[in-house]
Amino acid sequence: DGARMAAELSQALQFRTVASREEAFAAEFRAHNARLAALYPVLHSLFPPQEFHEQSLLFTIPGQDASLRPVLFISHTDVVPAREEERWTRPPFAGEVVDGKVWGRGSCDNKGHTVTLLHAVERLLTTTAVTTGASSPWRPQRTVYLAFGHDEELSGRRGAFAMFTHLKQMHGEDSLDAIFDEGVPVLLPGFLPGLNKTAALVCLAEKGQVLVRLDAVGDGGHASGPPPDGGPVIAMAKALAKLHSNGFPAAIRAPSAYMLDAIAPHMPPVLRLLLSCRRLRIVGRLISYVYSNFMGGSPFVQTTQAFTTVNGGVGAYELAKEANATMNVRILPGETVDSTFQRIQRLLAEFPNVTATRIAPERDREPSPVSFATADSIGWVAVNKALKSTFGEDIVVTPGLMVARTDSAHYVPLAPTRIYRVSYFEASMKTVTRLHNYDEYITVDDLVRMTAAYAGVLQQL
Repeated sequence: DGARMAAELSQALQFRTVASREEAFAAEFRAHNARLAALYPVLHSLFPPQEFHEQSLLFTIPGQDASLRPVLFISHTDVVPAREEERWTRPPFAGEVVDGKVWGRGSCDNKGHTVTLLHAVERLLTTTAVTTGASSPWRPQRTVYLAFGHDEELSGRRGAFAMFTHLKQMHGEDSLDAIFDEGVPVLLPGFLPGLNKTAALVCLAEKGQVLVRLDAVGDGGHASGPPPDGGPVIAMAKALAKLHSNGFPAAIRAPSAYMLDAIAPHMPPVLRLLLSCRRLRIVGRLISYVYSNFMGGSPFVQTTQAFTTVNGGVGAYELAKEANATMNVRILPGETVDSTFQRIQRLLAEFPNVTATRIAPERDREPSPVSFATADSIGWVAVNKALKSTFGEDIVVTPGLMVARTDSAHYVPLAPTRIYRVSYFEASMKTVTRLHNYDEYITVDDLVRMTAAYAGVLQQL
């Protein structure tokens, strides 16, 4: 089974389905989807997918009980570009299988998810009748949708949004019982400081985002006569320093608060005692400070701001007439796009020549609602059981916060408090550095575990 899954993923990785609007890549997506049809013929013949923009696919597997609300599984088939190909140990689009690893761009993010989810469904459809003697293939109790977007790395505004619109027209808002998407991988012991057990963070919420452009202007002129204030480049440097040194305050809020509560019993005695007292204001502030500044946890307890581009000046002998910078701000649940942008403007008030504007307000996104993690939440229960069945009963399953963006953001109105984001492959600190980087690969053992986990969730629905 592992060898077969490795071969299937290898074939998928050989298509350059790079997230792009160019027609050349559209042809790659069409060829890639044709290969998926050949690899998973039973699913495609029984439940042919609907196509959106000729590249995204939506499968509908009808449930046996029409009174039950449907569920949705999300993945995507696009990948980020494979830059610096000369640094790759194996070619990024060859899909080589070597020493128990499948190498290639998208092996972890996200074709490994796509292939193992499709493999799990195909296996259920083809083996249930054989093993049970049933005259018809496996059918879930409730309708199951499988959505595979083609532009998740470009924010999913064509693929995922089109499929969301279709499902909303069919069922209306707040109509699905659960949504499952990629999320944080299963973390090996030691990944979370102080936790010496394997842990799975099932992300109940996703941070929001606002992109901000900063502009500074000046008169320009010859470099031999610089202005007393240094001009726009210096103004921009001071503004960036001000913003950087006045980061957003840390705060322990759901779902990160739930995560700390869940891992506390498994921590060393001193940390366990500290976490058990986190609701005391002074202790909570201490935990926020330590977690944010010394344990790499800042994305989980505060709104983060990354300065991603800086530009200014055109030549060595000319004073710059303008300078600009871009901020990518990821918003913690409990805050809003407006409150975040207003704080940035307040901090910049002392710099009259520097202005802040939202780059694309239509693409800004509020933090998602926090999903339920209770015994009557079928999605939460199904994921918990699948994780323990796949990785062992000792795994620590805890709520978490998704700090990156996923396609699930588009589907929030369909199940505002019933979205569960997790990736079923194991990760160390070294593994995480391969995502969106060179030398991306996934192990064959991980593919086996991912398929088992997906099958475990599906069989509970």
